[in-house]
Amino acid sequence: MLTIGVDPGVDGAAVALRWDGPFALPVYAARFSEYYRPRPRARAHERQAEMVRALADVFRAARTAVNASPEPLIVAVEAAAGRPGQAQIAQGANAGIAAALAFGLDADRYEVIDPAAWTRHLGLHGEPGARKTTLTALRLSWLRSRHPRVADFVGDHDGLIDAACIALYAREMPV
Repeated sequence: MLTIGVDPGVDGAAVALRWDGPFALPVYAARFSEYYRPRPRARAHERQAEMVRALADVFRAARTAVNASPEPLIVAVEAAAGRPGQAQIAQGANAGIAAALAFGLDADRYEVIDPAAWTRHLGLHGEPGARKTTLTALRLSWLRSRHPRVADFVGDHDGLIDAACIALYAREMPV
């Protein structure tokens, strides 16, 4: 089985994982910010075009892995959650782009996941009002304890960590 987790935030990412029994093996990952042009004030539509390239790379790598040995492909995208100071329109557009790519790649299953659902299920919701850095550290520690190869692969970028956790949740989520 292959799972792709997508964190559609402005500093988001996508991670593809292959499963070998209970073990998650990293296939490919992309931070959307790595695809942004080095301009301090890139417009939203320019960032989205670059985000499409990042997602396409992840999905292409996943499709190549699936073609090598046919396995189910599950794509899970975190639902845009309205939080003050965040670009909700960009999150929604990024989620829509991920959906289009998932359907274009003929994914076996596509799910939009509520952020509270995956964090609660994995026990990673943290304390109310916790800082983002605290949540990132909690999630990275959880990844290191359960899936060290994935943790080493994604490093300490919060978008990659969240995308990896979403991909891990995708395997366990109810149908």
